[in-house]
Amino acid sequence: MREFNKQVVCGFLLVLTIVLSPLVSFAGAGTPFKKVVFFGDSLTDNGNLYSKDGHFMPKSPPYYKGRFSNGPTWAEFTAAYYKVKAQVAGDNYAYGGETAVQENPFDHFSPYTLEDSYWTYRTLTVFRDKSTTLFVIWIGSNDYLNGSAAKGQNPNDADVATLTSQVVNEIKDTVQKLIGAGGQDFILVNLPDFSKIPYALQSDASTAGNLKALSIAHNQRLAAAVEELRNSNKSANIQLYDVNAVFNNLLSSPDTFNRQFQINITNTKDACWNGGYSSSGLQNMTPVDAKVDANQVAQDYLTYLNEHKQSLKAEKNSQMNDIQGFANFVAHSPALSEAYKVGKEAANDVPACSNPDNYVFWDHVHPTAVVHKALAQEFNKFIDAHYRAAS
Repeated sequence: MREFNKQVVCGFLLVLTIVLSPLVSFAGAGTPFKKVVFFGDSLTDNGNLYSKDGHFMPKSPPYYKGRFSNGPTWAEFTAAYYKVKAQVAGDNYAYGGETAVQENPFDHFSPYTLEDSYWTYRTLTVFRDKSTTLFVIWIGSNDYLNGSAAKGQNPNDADVATLTSQVVNEIKDTVQKLIGAGGQDFILVNLPDFSKIPYALQSDASTAGNLKALSIAHNQRLAAAVEELRNSNKSANIQLYDVNAVFNNLLSSPDTFNRQFQINITNTKDACWNGGYSSSGLQNMTPVDAKVDANQVAQDYLTYLNEHKQSLKAEKNSQMNDIQGFANFVAHSPALSEAYKVGKEAANDVPACSNPDNYVFWDHVHPTAVVHKALAQEFNKFIDAHYRAAS
């Protein structure tokens, strides 16, 4: 039924695109943008998954109001900056756990994908002039954190090439579809070196090496895809933002970063919140090995829904009808598993570090709010250098 509905929507929007294209293409490249639209995953999610699951996770606190950090995300800081500067609106379609490539549907529950977010956006903006929208796409983390090899197999170069090609092709296809709908301005964001995050640093050499290979291959293929998109869409302004370079500078030269942004980061390797590993019998396990039991997640979620039945009904929240499917989704995703484990630890009164502003990482996967804010400031300078906000 879900696939049928998507086909119907696709056909309807295709007809509208053909009919309306003469009306929305007049602005052309270089038109000042009036809106910023974000696509991505938990690094960008401003509470979308939290709203969808009825505030079950990420548990808030210790996470900030459904963000996968201890404060607002970079996308929120960027949206706020352009709202004040030029009255530019920001729309966020990122979901925690979202992937670029459609994976196993987990017993009838389909994880959020870039394609799903794209069709949600298209459905909600059928008559909008997309030539005045700046599209930002930062995705791929959840496609890679489980590694490139099939379960029980060792990773190899062929696995890395196959997976990164699939991910980048999905991103490229999304951009091409948005251009077909009238989009002109795009920023594609590459990925940091995942071998340098706590999730990998506390894992074995094989896992870290595979994550490094995936990060490198993804960024190379994404850079090539940007060039291909530029060559085939001369009127569009398509830029690649090198967030990998920003994170490398932060991790290798935190003092320089601190002076630039007037912050005080001193720990670049550990998670401020070491939750999920101390009081749960997992203290001798790495983040990769400390797997989450999907059945336990399902039980916890069902208990939560029953306990909050009245408030959820009043707020019309929790759109997760497949409890076990959602639990499998959480257990399969390293980013969501991390947030789940941290939430369990918080429920057991295990505290986070007392000085999160001194850390790069809030948990083993996600950065702290101070890093999100600094990243937004860098990103805003990039936007100002390549695009014009409507005044």
